Amino acid sequence: MESDFSIKKHHAFLHLTEDENALWILADFLKTNLDFDVNNNPDYFQKDTDTFGIDESREIKDRHLKRALGESGISVFVVRTKFITTEAQNALLKILEEPQPNSFFFFLLPSNENLLPTLLSRFMSLKQKTTPIPEVKSGISIDTDYFLSLSIPARIRLIAPIIEDKDKSAAKKFLNHLEVALRKKVKLKEISDEQISAFEIISKSRNYLNNRSSSVKMILENVAMVIPQI
Repeated sequence: MESDFSIKKHHAFLHLTEDENALWILADFLKTNLDFDVNNNPDYFQKDTDTFGIDESREIKDRHLKRALGESGISVFVVRTKFITTEAQNALLKILEEPQPNSFFFFLLPSNENLLPTLLSRFMSLKQKTTPIPEVKSGISIDTDYFLSLSIPARIRLIAPIIEDKDKSAAKKFLNHLEVALRKKVKLKEISDEQISAFEIISKSRNYLNNRSSSVKMILENVAMVIPQI
């Protein structure tokens, strides 16, 4: 997901997509562009529904009027839906015309055909990069520095080709490169228990891959979940 403008200069965004990973990609986009973490964040509101109606619009309006609890003062509202009723669109117009400071609205829809021109004009467009998360072919090295910076869902998507091919050789190569990348980021004099544990997990995972009955999927997904984000 990318934009050709500074996100902080706008408050309402439209992303046309049917990608089932769109929410994960948006989460990474928010972290990168707003330093906003969606996980367990009281200032993050998400509505995922087939039809977005007047009740949902009122819910957003009520939440929007509340002051953000975080130090940044940022509130993020995300709606993923297939259809927005005309009544709901008119209600949204009033919200988007005079939004609270540091409020950002993201609407994820498969098409903009049913949107009112007046509402459509309020949105800036977001587009998904051809490869929002670098895709790799089995046996090819993954950008492990990038892997360490990602959220858990994004990490799993990145290593999916290796998992799908059940390629233990590629998995071992990935773990070797991951260990090197982690060592470059860790200062030995300031290494934490969590980071020490990460090296131990990589080593054990590499050994597990030598077992004929071991599961590449279980091993790599565990690595993606337990290695700290750096």
